[in-house]
Amino acid sequence: MRGVHPPEDTRQRITFFRLRASIESGLGNSKAAAADMELAARLAPEDAQLQAAAALSRLEVQLETHADPAVTLKALRGVQLPVEKLLEVRLRTGEVLSRAHRYGEAAEDLADASRMAPNRADIHFNLALARYYNGQWDAALESAERAKTLEDSGATESLLGDIQEKRGDALAAVHSYQAAVSLEPNVEQHRLSLATELLKHQTFDAAFTSRFSWDCLTTWWIARRMQFARCWKLTGSRARTGWPRAILAKSPCKIRPLRIRVP
Repeated sequence: MRGVHPPEDTRQRITFFRLRASIESGLGNSKAAAADMELAARLAPEDAQLQAAAALSRLEVQLETHADPAVTLKALRGVQLPVEKLLEVRLRTGEVLSRAHRYGEAAEDLADASRMAPNRADIHFNLALARYYNGQWDAALESAERAKTLEDSGATESLLGDIQEKRGDALAAVHSYQAAVSLEPNVEQHRLSLATELLKHQTFDAAFTSRFSWDCLTTWWIARRMQFARCWKLTGSRARTGWPRAILAKSPCKIRPLRIRVP
């Protein structure tokens, strides 16, 4: 559309610039998209929603180019809009900041969004994620627990496991990873997280025994294979790992060990 002349009518001109900005954004040209949004915004300075949209486009470019976004963020956080439109701006701002790994600032906007829509589990989940990546373990736990209360899912339980691991509560982490596997048994990442946690903390066998079943054996076996592969890589010899006898002896499951053939 670069070769197309913008129409003379103001409203049509605004629509033209916004449409071109949308196309450019879809093509990954955020700088050109932001420039067109600025052109549209200048034609309607009284349109707060359009000003916010232009500021969001400007924010993306500033973050990509490592420019200081302080003025733009101040404008976005001071915009006056109806609650439902303001919620969209907060969520979009949080998303853009999160993509730029500015999790502390993203958490501010997502916290505002969670207050505007306290019953939306997805907002509390995203807030927990931003706080987790920002190292705010207790605040992340609070948000994740709120998300779980509203709508539990494997992703939420897995995030809770990650948070509990960071907080040093390994047993709570394992319970959350177990819940994630139960809720979404076909998601391999949940089993991998549980297996990894079992490898890290091998002193909780008694606590696990009453909770594990065939799923436990499957996940435990993944963990042991990971451990065996790691030992084999370090030693270069199957014999020196003492596998499988030493590994099978540590099974947390009350199941007779199977006769395993090493591939």
